[in-house]
Amino acid sequence: MRINHNIAALNTHRQLAFNNTNAGKSLEKLSSGLRINRAGDDAAGLAISEKMRGQISGLDMASRNAQDGISLIQTAEGALNETHSILQRMRELAVQASNGTNTSADRDEIQKEVNQLTSEINRIGNSTEFNKMKLLDGKLNSTAATSATATGKSIAGRVNIVDAASNGRVVGGEKAADSLSINEAQGGGVSGSITYTANGRNITEDNNELTLTVDGHQVTIALPVADRTGDPRGLFAADLANAINTALNGTGASVTVSFNTGNLQINSADANGTVKLDGGGFVDAHFGTQTEVAAQAAANTLDIEIDGVSRTITLDSGDLDLTDAADQTALINDIQAKLDTEFGTNRAQVSIVDGKLAIQSTATGFRSSANITGGSAAAQLGLTTSTAVAGADPNSQIDLVVDGEAISVSLTTGEKSLSVLASELEDAINSATATAKDVKVSIVDGKLSITSGTVGAEGTIQVKTGGLATTLGLGAGTVTGTDETNNDLQFQIGANTGQFMSVSLGDARANVLGISSDTAGKTLTVKDANGKEVQASFKAISEVTNGTDNSNVEYALDLSTSEKASAAIAVLDQASADVSGIRSKLGAYQNRLEHTINNLGTSSENLTAAESRIRDVDMAKEMMEFTKNNILTQAAQAMLAQANQQPQGVLQLLR
Repeated sequence: MRINHNIAALNTHRQLAFNNTNAGKSLEKLSSGLRINRAGDDAAGLAISEKMRGQISGLDMASRNAQDGISLIQTAEGALNETHSILQRMRELAVQASNGTNTSADRDEIQKEVNQLTSEINRIGNSTEFNKMKLLDGKLNSTAATSATATGKSIAGRVNIVDAASNGRVVGGEKAADSLSINEAQGGGVSGSITYTANGRNITEDNNELTLTVDGHQVTIALPVADRTGDPRGLFAADLANAINTALNGTGASVTVSFNTGNLQINSADANGTVKLDGGGFVDAHFGTQTEVAAQAAANTLDIEIDGVSRTITLDSGDLDLTDAADQTALINDIQAKLDTEFGTNRAQVSIVDGKLAIQSTATGFRSSANITGGSAAAQLGLTTSTAVAGADPNSQIDLVVDGEAISVSLTTGEKSLSVLASELEDAINSATATAKDVKVSIVDGKLSITSGTVGAEGTIQVKTGGLATTLGLGAGTVTGTDETNNDLQFQIGANTGQFMSVSLGDARANVLGISSDTAGKTLTVKDANGKEVQASFKAISEVTNGTDNSNVEYALDLSTSEKASAAIAVLDQASADVSGIRSKLGAYQNRLEHTINNLGTSSENLTAAESRIRDVDMAKEMMEFTKNNILTQAAQAMLAQANQQPQGVLQLLR
């Protein structure tokens, strides 16, 4: 027998400690109701259940977010309900004013109420709020990081898309000769020239020769040095013509010499001939009575107007053979370089087409044209002054590059509200792209915004040309996207990142609805219920406020005559339809959110059940464990007492 180590007692003690630990764990689970109270209870189960807890709390918060979204939508829709009622009342007044039994005074009283109702629509649009956010002033419309917006031109109200299908202007003319001289000083026409200035001294023997080329024949002539009596210009011209033609005798070429507005002009008798001054000249002359003749301005200028901008360009002097391709290129490059310097790169294009020199605007649209207005070199180049003509591209077309894909779209012509215009343009652009781009078109702060559906640097919108771009105030250029998504109103309706719902509330102010104008006396062509075009008008006096102060800032629909009141009915019908469209959209949002809330509730319930199965304790089963561990603990305590008594047997051996 051994007494230093009581192995039975040690074993019993260990078992007692184990039973105590298990009983404590069971007691903890039973008291908390949880199967997992610490990571050691179930490490994997804890990780899974914590993620589920995050999802459950996120789903519950998303449900509350959706409830808040419904509250916001109901606020906006309630305000629009009142806007609808006002529009119905305004239509009722327009119908009343259309009746021929009313006098001008009656219509004036009706007009006063219409003015106030229009101001109230502005007030509703400008002041309807939810949590300090304006809902109906257009600022919660969809915008995005990749967009091309109007550069400085507001298009609030209605836009008139005009079909102006004029031919593009090509300013050109037949070249007058195969050889062309752009001279620094000339008398006019397609010819070389010299300028004679009297200064009180005689022609000298050292300065009386002239070398020139006429129709390809070079001659040198000299005039006799002598005093003459009579008209100095006439005598000098006759002597010079006689001397030149004598030198040309037998060549088949001849010239005429005359003074034109004080300048000496030498012209070939052949309409297709050329005269080129090679050297020499008459510097001093004295023919009886002296008359000073001023030199003519340089014959190397062109006055050009491109897209409404006027400039004068100066060409390089020299001789060109237009039958030579290199000389043709040199002339085109010279003019093109001067145009690029004066007007900006790519504003106009110079070419030779079918033997004609052509200068054409590279832009298209209603305001695009190239126009020669004058210049001393115009006649030499065969260019004649002309009147600016609108471009070939109708105002209904716009050319774009969306995410690298070039497209061209056109809209039907006519007056359109901004909401209709944005919708039509969006549909047209998306239909024109070969692959789905999800381009969005919206009105932001009174300006048109075209937004690429591609987020990031790959998303680009480039407005190139087209009359519609000018009509809408879109500046040509490219905007590259960033990694932002958009800044429209977003409802977080899910537990995870990116699970949001975008909401665009629209602009319900009078100007956007088309029932007021920021231009006095503006007219608007609309179609009535029968499809007939009628012309509505706006007042010449500003009597509509923005609803938040007493400042008159807009012009109301004009009901001063039966015809104008009748046309106003069609405008009000369209405005009512626009408001109906916004309300229908809001109703769709609300219905979607209600279904979202139902789905979130179901998901939260199911996920909570799953989390409960992992984390909650089975009370009946745990009571069984607790009872077992409690009994084992008591038994271990009794056995430990017995084990401690066993060494007492050694004392019997010592007696």
